[in-house]
Amino acid sequence: MLSWTNCVWLIFECLDFVVVVVLRSQKCDGFMAVSDKTDVSIGAVNILHEDSEDYHSDWQKVRSILSYIYDHYYDKYDWFHIGDDELYLIPENLRLYLESEEIQTAANGGIYLPDGTETAQVPLFLGRRYAYMGNMEEIFNNVRPGYTINKAALKTLVVEALPNIEQHTRTAWQDRMVAKLLKNFNVYPYETKDETGGERYMPFMPGDHYSYTMPPEKYFDWYEKYSINIKEGPDHCAAKSVAFHYVQDINMKRFYVYLYHLCPDDEKRQTSKWHYLIWASILLLCFIVLISFAKSHKKQQRRRKKLLDKSSLREPLLIIPLPIV
Repeated sequence: MLSWTNCVWLIFECLDFVVVVVLRSQKCDGFMAVSDKTDVSIGAVNILHEDSEDYHSDWQKVRSILSYIYDHYYDKYDWFHIGDDELYLIPENLRLYLESEEIQTAANGGIYLPDGTETAQVPLFLGRRYAYMGNMEEIFNNVRPGYTINKAALKTLVVEALPNIEQHTRTAWQDRMVAKLLKNFNVYPYETKDETGGERYMPFMPGDHYSYTMPPEKYFDWYEKYSINIKEGPDHCAAKSVAFHYVQDINMKRFYVYLYHLCPDDEKRQTSKWHYLIWASILLLCFIVLISFAKSHKKQQRRRKKLLDKSSLREPLLIIPLPIV
């Protein structure tokens, strides 16, 4: 019987993963970080691989990582999400998506929901779909927001594909290589947009996607060229997005605080702001009234003085008493 709730999140090439572990692993069913050092206290493992440690050895690193996952976690989890150390994953949104009727049906052959008696599963490869150089014949899931695979897809990769295809290839395009291997077994990147056409897996920061506009010439924007049926602005983002990329440590902390309501109570904070605003307005009004009163008083004093000064300059009135006849 296959269950649908457990998901382990795996980070590869994680060189500075303290913030990653503290902030993001808490919401996952399982977590491990792959690094060049092993640290059991935070779940970091040094997995040996063919080739060197440079950028162009990414595919060899991923080959070893996938094999390690299969050997140690295949029987413990139903879904696996793989990404790097600048990835911010929202586990609740990912779990909600994986438990949806759409995904459960797709993993059961796309005909009907599983009833608990299933003994087989259709491989699913979820993520942000790109068309390499705009070529719709070469679609892959971009590694930046990470990609999610089920047990059947993991088994297909490790047991059938890795031993026979691209064993010693040296390339940084590990996400294209994963898609290439799965394509040999008729497993293709699954369309993960929501019902409105918004993307769930986002390769940049939220603000970058929210404000994105397409340039007049597609040739000058690789993102538009690689994306499939891209949208602009808020319509580009799914309401329940799963992941974002290029999130640095400080922003990871901010995201975590905002998403899990760890700031002071918003309502009280807003109420407090209104109180401050009201009192500030009252004080400002009082100040304006006092200034106006002071100016009016000084103006009256100047007017009186002016009148007195004018009267003192006039000829004195001459009064001559006349004799009474």
